[in-house]
Amino acid sequence: MTAKRKRKRASPKAGPAWRAAEAYGCDMSLIEDNLRRTPIERLRAHNRALETILILRKAMESSRVRS
Repeated sequence: MTAKRKRKRASPKAGPAWRAAEAYGCDMSLIEDNLRRTPIERLRAHNRALETILILRKAMESSRVRS
């Protein structure tokens, strides 16, 4: 991604696991963004990513066969 994400501090209501993940350096905005999506939107994004991985894997395998 080219856009920089704003890092915001955890809500005072955030639980200890959330704050620990944030302190460890996890980009919790990615989790927040994903949780704003509907389950169908998340499944569609997953399927697009999976398709990309399968295409790349097939390309890698075919390039090894030619080598």
